[in-house]
Amino acid sequence: MSIRDRLQGLVELLESKEKPEDELVDEIEKIEELIASEEEEKVEEVKIPDLVELTEEELENVYALRDAMGSAQLVLGQLNMNYEFQKVKIIKKYTQAQQALQDEVERLREIKGIPEGLEYSFTMPEKNEGSGFFKKEE
Repeated sequence: MSIRDRLQGLVELLESKEKPEDELVDEIEKIEELIASEEEEKVEEVKIPDLVELTEEELENVYALRDAMGSAQLVLGQLNMNYEFQKVKIIKKYTQAQQALQDEVERLREIKGIPEGLEYSFTMPEKNEGSGFFKKEE
């Protein structure tokens, strides 16, 4: 039922004066609901076009943010390359130190006259003090 029909019914109720006030209040509330729902439908009917163009001025901030992201990505790439380069250098130093330690243990083994074919383990203290030893494996 349309708003016009409801209003016509309201006028008829007022003219007849046979209906109690509760029915008039109910009829007025129904008319208010119809008006509110028609207003909602009008809002929903606003159509947005499929393509909304943006000007270069409107996109200035977007362009600046994209440039900032690119710069950050470049710095991150350089940082990562530097990290990997330093990591390789440190691993190389560690490997060289490890090899030098093994060579020194072998040199000490020779000085103590322990032949290569015999199974001996080398033990040294946790701290850089005290004595270490070669122990025959059984």
